[in-house]
Amino acid sequence: MRSRVSESILGRVIGGTGMLLETTGWLDESFERVSVISRDQLKVRGLVENHKSDFTFYEINYRDTEKLTNILKQILTRAPIDYVIAWIHSGKAPEALPTVLNEVEQNQHRSFRLFHVKGSAHAIKKETVLVPANCLYREVILGFQYDGTNSRWLTHSEISKGVIAAIQEDAESTTIGVLSPWEKRPS
Repeated sequence: MRSRVSESILGRVIGGTGMLLETTGWLDESFERVSVISRDQLKVRGLVENHKSDFTFYEINYRDTEKLTNILKQILTRAPIDYVIAWIHSGKAPEALPTVLNEVEQNQHRSFRLFHVKGSAHAIKKETVLVPANCLYREVILGFQYDGTNSRWLTHSEISKGVIAAIQEDAESTTIGVLSPWEKRPS
């Protein structure tokens, strides 16, 4: 059964469609409309060709703020946004997330949820994201797996399943894997 969610964005700069491909598939199965903004259509080709929802793919580099702004305006003319799932490396595209938040704030009045996927190092820094009044901020922190002896980074499947669970649970903060002991994280 399809959700009544009207529009979703899965965003990323580098590695997001690979790492979050299962999440994108789940969104396509679960929601009426899904828009994906990414640098690499090849990574989501199967979804683009075999989509279940009203699926739209926009291929751009997030560093191009003007193109990102124009695409967001296109998306917002189709339907309001209810969810933004963003895996954006702030160091590589520092204006991308503020651009997304500004465009949604300026072009729709209803509230939306931002699921901000962050690497463990960014979570340790406790970065603050300034969100507009109509945004419900949800932090999704990517940790690592540790069995008491060995550690490893999360697999793409573990990350996607964790992001899906975060969306379903709608908690203010979700950690996938563990963040401690920090000194035992994989190198």
